[in-house]
Amino acid sequence: MKSIHILGIVLSMILFFTGCETVQRTLGSVDRVIVLCDDELWPEIESSVRDAIQNEFNTPQPEPTLIVVQKSPQSLEELKRYPHILFVGTLDAENATKQIVDQLLTEQTRSQVAQDQSYLFKKNDAWARGQLLVAVITKDVETLKERFTENGEQVYQLIHEHAYELVKDQLYFRYEQKDINKHLLQEHGWMIRVPHDYFVAIDSAQASFVWLRRVSPQRDIWVYWQETDDPSLLSKEWMLDQRKRIGETYLSGDYIYQSESIPVRETSVDFNGRYAIRLDGVWQNEEYVSGGPFRSYGFYDEGEGRLYMIDFFVFRPGERKWPFMRQLDVIAHTFTTRTDTNNN
Repeated sequence: MKSIHILGIVLSMILFFTGCETVQRTLGSVDRVIVLCDDELWPEIESSVRDAIQNEFNTPQPEPTLIVVQKSPQSLEELKRYPHILFVGTLDAENATKQIVDQLLTEQTRSQVAQDQSYLFKKNDAWARGQLLVAVITKDVETLKERFTENGEQVYQLIHEHAYELVKDQLYFRYEQKDINKHLLQEHGWMIRVPHDYFVAIDSAQASFVWLRRVSPQRDIWVYWQETDDPSLLSKEWMLDQRKRIGETYLSGDYIYQSESIPVRETSVDFNGRYAIRLDGVWQNEEYVSGGPFRSYGFYDEGEGRLYMIDFFVFRPGERKWPFMRQLDVIAHTFTTRTDTNNN
């Protein structure tokens, strides 16, 4: 596989775009990615860009995790405070895009792009604090399509990870319920950082189960743990069994909906430095005629000798759900154990 170079934006790009010291913070939705692309080029690459960046998620209707909004480069001045800006262009452009590409690249980076050695560039705080600027530049349109088709996941991940950092700042900017954090760590040997607007629905050491909630719209996150010295118990089947049991016992009969078009997706991931299984799917409740997306992480913690399962879900009928799933995912990733705390 050809190595991919992710480089910092060169000095000429910084000078061209900023012109003065960056002082203002970003404005606008974390969900949106402003794609600066010439109007004539956009129809040729739109499907490739959207397939790479939007990354749909069943809620149960397919919903993009990031929303692509194309704008002409001439509109740059009015877009400088958006959180995510993606510039797309080619070396052989003969329109307004060419003027910007000429400013972005030094002679050296232009040569690398021409030889398809580099194509992906990024710059933090380009025009506003908390902003991410990503540039994808290739030698021609066909190569541009190939880069998004073959390596679009890298472009997505840059923006996706930046969105998570912005959401984390928003969640914990004002007030955090540190008393609950401390209680969870002392009583159960683990904690997650609880934002100011969540409350504890269930806290049971006997059941090894803690459930946190927020309303308007409804957002839920729960943690279950099981003492064991056998990490091989971790599996998709174990996680599905626990979710079924907890749904029947505590969640008024919630169950996992599965079909050929909406399966439960299993992915192996890194969760705060631990190997984990991630499940993504859809939950339903027939009694309350409700449902929506869920995500579960299952992992083994050697220091505590436990299997953990962290699950979260959203109920927001008729509206976008992924922004709130992202918030819950950020909260889930603040998870730490007593062992983690003692080792730091």
